[in-house]
Amino acid sequence: MVSMVDKQKIIQYWHVERKSEVEIASVLGVSRNTVRRYIKSFIRALEQSQASGLPEPVLSDFLLTVPKYNVKNRGKRKLTTEIIQEIDRHLQENDEKRRTGKGKQVVKSIDIWEMLQASGHDIGYTVVCDYILLTQIAAIHP
Repeated sequence: MVSMVDKQKIIQYWHVERKSEVEIASVLGVSRNTVRRYIKSFIRALEQSQASGLPEPVLSDFLLTVPKYNVKNRGKRKLTTEIIQEIDRHLQENDEKRRTGKGKQVVKSIDIWEMLQASGHDIGYTVVCDYILLTQIAAIHP
């Protein structure tokens, strides 16, 4: 996540010091696409300020605006249907073990995650835990 200071540094490095996008990205430790996005928005602000004839308000608004991130509509990128099916299979096996009195053989969330990792899936532990929790809540409150 880019802070307001980083946003201002991106503009300073590019506009004043004439550094490349790659150099800025490596210095600040952010993605080159992030650097490119802020440079493009700065160029738009420059164009607006030149068109309006009042450079100060538009540029100061741009430089003092905190970066915004729209994560509301972001989809699940790593939780694929294949992974969901595998997690559901493990959860069904757990239910069967509980019904047959083999409660000590139930696999935990960490075990499911480790099995997914071992089978070559690139997914985070918290994603697995969140999905299992949502599945359990949905089973209780249909």
